[in-house]
This record gives sequence, structure tokens and C-alpha cells, in this order.
Amino acid sequence: MANRMTDHKHEPDPTTLPPAQHPPTEPPTVTSRPPFDPPRVIDSETILAGQREVWIRHQQLMYRLRKTASGKLYLTK
Repeated sequence: MANRMTDHKHEPDPTTLPPAQHPPTEPPTVTSRPPFDPPRVIDSETILAGQREVWIRHQQLMYRLRKTASGKLYLTK
């Protein structure tokens, strides 16, 4: 006689399933983030100090900050 247990898929016993999870009644609060520090603001004229361009060294790379004739700033590597 064939074993009927191998002839069909097993379904979980509903009495052994974990209880259903319900969404929380209140939204979680975020407590692990540090307080927000706004970025430091430096006027471009302070950086350029009357010049049209300055070079900025960042992690052993050089970047050129240049003020165009129309007053825009370009940062190039």
C-alpha cells in the first residue's frame, strides 16, 4: 500500500503558526539620529578673495574654482 504522505504537499498546521503581526497603532519615533547641524555658509567672495580663481586641494587631488565673466562659479577637476 502506498504512503499517502508522499503523494501530496504538506500544509502547515494552523495551530502551530505564529500569531499574525498587526501594524503599530502609533508611528515609530526616530531616536538614533544625531541632531541636524546645518552646513557652514561661506561667501564666494571670501573664498576667491578678489581673484577670479582659486585652487582647492582635496584628498591629494586639485580642483579649480573659477568665477566666469557672467558671475557663475565653475568647479573643475
